[in-house]
Amino acid sequence: MRSIAPLLVLVGCSTLSGARPLEPGQHAVGATVGGVLVPLGPIPLPNVNVEAKHGLVTIADRPLDLNYGLNVTGLPFGIVQGHIGNSFLLFDQAKARPALSLTKRLFLATNAAGASNRVTSRVQGWALDQIELTASWKPGHQLVYVGVAEYIDWGQPSLLITPSVGAQLDPGEEGGFLVQPELRWYGVGRTTDADNIDWVGPTGALGFSLGFATRFGG
Repeated sequence: MRSIAPLLVLVGCSTLSGARPLEPGQHAVGATVGGVLVPLGPIPLPNVNVEAKHGLVTIADRPLDLNYGLNVTGLPFGIVQGHIGNSFLLFDQAKARPALSLTKRLFLATNAAGASNRVTSRVQGWALDQIELTASWKPGHQLVYVGVAEYIDWGQPSLLITPSVGAQLDPGEEGGFLVQPELRWYGVGRTTDADNIDWVGPTGALGFSLGFATRFGG
């Protein structure tokens, strides 16, 4: 089994969940903090992802939104990394059946901004696709979700199945801050060999993050 280190470099920081896409005219801005767990407690790596989401249209009465973000942690080291994607509600919650959404994101990263400062000035770039299905339940204003994602590393395409579980704690009022704790198991069943650091998990790597966002409009 090959290492999942390239996956952890690109998506070791989580993003705001696509469990419930925004309705047209709704917007959200926020950030996620945390990432892959390392055996020092354990604690999550301090990644920070600044994000925004916008409700675009409805298709068959189901919302489609746009989401994008920038990982600010790598900027001081000359690494520019961001993502852009969409989430679509396949069907809404009904009685005992959960809602189900589909999220598609593209992650891009490059060292171009800092390559000239290296001993060996070599510009590199990375690309990775995320496809995720998320089932969610919403009792009142709060949201609980479970998901499963496949990440396609275009440098080494292979199965990188990643389950997740999380919640969105919502104050239920416009302008209030939503809090999203999430646990993600990156690359279940894959090796995690790394030269300088170990990850927490029997296989793959466990990650934890907290998201913070405020919604407005709509």
